[in-house]
Amino acid sequence: MQESDSIYYSCEGSTLELDPYTGLRKIEWNNRLGQRIELHHLFSDSLGFRIDFYENNVVLCFDKRDKLQIGDCISLLFDDGKIIDFPITKKPIKDHLYETSFILYQEDAETLLFSTLVSYRISYKEDSKRSKIVEINVGFIGYSPENGSEAIRIYVKNHIDRIKQLVPDYQLPHRTVVKTPIEYKFNWCYVYLMRDGTNGYHKIGISNKPEYREKTLQSEKPSIEMLACKKFPTRKIAEAIESALHTAYSQQRVRGEWFNLDDVDVAAIMETLK
Repeated sequence: MQESDSIYYSCEGSTLELDPYTGLRKIEWNNRLGQRIELHHLFSDSLGFRIDFYENNVVLCFDKRDKLQIGDCISLLFDDGKIIDFPITKKPIKDHLYETSFILYQEDAETLLFSTLVSYRISYKEDSKRSKIVEINVGFIGYSPENGSEAIRIYVKNHIDRIKQLVPDYQLPHRTVVKTPIEYKFNWCYVYLMRDGTNGYHKIGISNKPEYREKTLQSEKPSIEMLACKKFPTRKIAEAIESALHTAYSQQRVRGEWFNLDDVDVAAIMETLK
């Protein structure tokens, strides 16, 4: 890359502007001619991109002569095998070209700076036959640098450096990987505490359907009521909790699962089964 090429991509003189009504910031670039790169400068395959800062975000903007639709996707392929996908999720804005923009992430900026962009592909949702790989051939109107990959790196570096100078409080965000939670189907089992109002005894037991168990016991003795109930994902865990409570109050066992508990015991078990 010649020294004149670096000057061509210069961002010196660019300024940060503030919208007094919204408080949003944007950069007014001084070198208008050097603010856009065509990744391939044949008329039919032209895809332009530029880095900008507006509405308080660093964005990567793509423009094309034909309109992209929601569901289409721009993909960049680099020499080290890295691929960055830019799925179109909002309607492109039309100026003299159709433009769509994406927030620039730290990982993508590093790839643009340190890897060599070799080709791009536009995948069309409605017509997959239109999709094709286009090799990078960087250029401008009346200007074609000798080393396209180096031109891209200088362009990206100059713009990011200038943004950092003008907006020192801004940090490029990191891509967040959203993991889809795995939903497991559990056979829920409950540990419960019941009270027999006629004698004051308490029952510590387990059941897959504690409401049904309560009604069954109430049919025999209407004075029985549920005091606490907690569900566990498997019967094995519920049995372990039930066994631990039975052991803790074994000295107060009356018979089977019935215990003669005082108020402190009952409060402790209810706290356990919250």
